Amino acid sequence: MEIVDHLFRHEHGKMIASFTSKYGFRNIEIIEDAIQDALIRAMQVWPFRAVPDNPSAWIFKVANNRLIDKLRREQKLSKIDTIENGLDKVEGFRMPDEDEIEDDQLKMIFTCCHPSLPEETQIILTLNLLCGLGTDEIARALMKNKEAIAKALTRGKRKFKNEIGSLKPPVDKELELRLQVVMKVIYLLFNEGYKVTKGTQLMDPTLSSESIRLGMR
Repeated sequence: MEIVDHLFRHEHGKMIASFTSKYGFRNIEIIEDAIQDALIRAMQVWPFRAVPDNPSAWIFKVANNRLIDKLRREQKLSKIDTIENGLDKVEGFRMPDEDEIEDDQLKMIFTCCHPSLPEETQIILTLNLLCGLGTDEIARALMKNKEAIAKALTRGKRKFKNEIGSLKPPVDKELELRLQVVMKVIYLLFNEGYKVTKGTQLMDPTLSSESIRLGMR
C-alpha cells in the first residue's frame, strides 16, 4: 500500500529514535523487528478496514505493543518497568508529541555519527536507522556493493552496542566535529529523494522534505 510505504519513509526514523531513547540501543534489533511487524500489520488490516484517522499514531501504538511483547518474551522487561515508562499497552499508550520525537531523532543522528566509528560506517548506520534507507539505496549513494554495506552495517551496530552503548549527545567542540558528517547524511538523504534509485518513481518528495526538515533543526 502506498500509504504504508509513505509511513515507513516518514516515520521509521522517528520510531527508531523514540523507542531507542526509551529502551536503549542494546535492543535495536528488537525495536527494528517490532516496527517492521507493525508495518506488515497495517498492510494486512487497512485494505479491509478504513485507514485510521491518525495512521502514524496507529503504527506507533502497534509497534510499541509488539516491542513490549518481544522484550517480555526475552525477559528484558518486567511489567513494572513497562508501566513506569508509560508504555504499558494495558494502561494505555501516549503518542509522543512532535517536539519529543524530533529531539530524540536529532539526538540519535548525532550519536550515531560517533568518532569511534569509521566515517563511512557512521553514514551507513545513520542512513539505515534514522532515514529508513535500505542497503541497496545506501550502496548506490556511496558507490559501494550491497554486501560491503550490509557487513559495515552489522559491524557498526555491534560496535555501537558493545563499545559506545549510550545515546548521550555531543556538546561544544565535539558537536561541531560531528556536524560535518551529519550534514553529509542529510545531503545523501536529499539526493535519494531528488533522484530515487529504487522503484519506478523518479522522485520521492517525502525523503527530500525529511532531509530539509532535519537540516533546519
